[in-house]
Amino acid sequence: SEVWCIDQLLDVIDRSANNNIPINLEDQIGPFRDWTSALSTLYRRPPAIQKYHIFQFSHERPGIMRAKVRIDDPWDEFQLLKRNVNVIALNPQELQPKGLPEEKQVELWEKIRPYCPVAFRDELCPKPQNDLFERVRNLKGNRAKEAQKKRNIKQKQIQAGDVEHKTLPAAEATETETSGIASNSSLPGETSKRGRSASA
Repeated sequence: SEVWCIDQLLDVIDRSANNNIPINLEDQIGPFRDWTSALSTLYRRPPAIQKYHIFQFSHERPGIMRAKVRIDDPWDEFQLLKRNVNVIALNPQELQPKGLPEEKQVELWEKIRPYCPVAFRDELCPKPQNDLFERVRNLKGNRAKEAQKKRNIKQKQIQAGDVEHKTLPAAEATETETSGIASNSSLPGETSKRGRSASA
């Protein structure tokens, strides 16, 4: 099945099995709220949560989590519920949808829209506001300039390293040459000694 919109996706999920009930969250009444931050005032984060595979909670012991790695292991217990917390005072902030980044909006309009069916183009790849095109161009231009500046600096560092390597101080160069001559001159002597020893 081709899927070009949320409604088509919901239909595919609905027809995939008898017990599937897809729900479009965009159609639900009520805002999304930051429950992660709100619940962190009520509960502690479980330690080493990723190492456990089996978990158990009970209404008879609220706030207690039991966990173990393997089925034959003993239970580890954790007190997650914090004490002296006013649950009524919890007021999670409403989350606002961030929407697509500006660069992605322009990319969808310029590069993806031509490949979408005409009936779904405005839904999937709507035209961004006119001033957004200019902002994205400036952003990409500034990013390209910054990248070029870093490449130039790196190239200068490489060139400076080559020049420094080629222009050694005179004393250092003489020492290098002398050590090379000394090492080379010792080779015949060693060979001749071996030769004399062998002949003897």
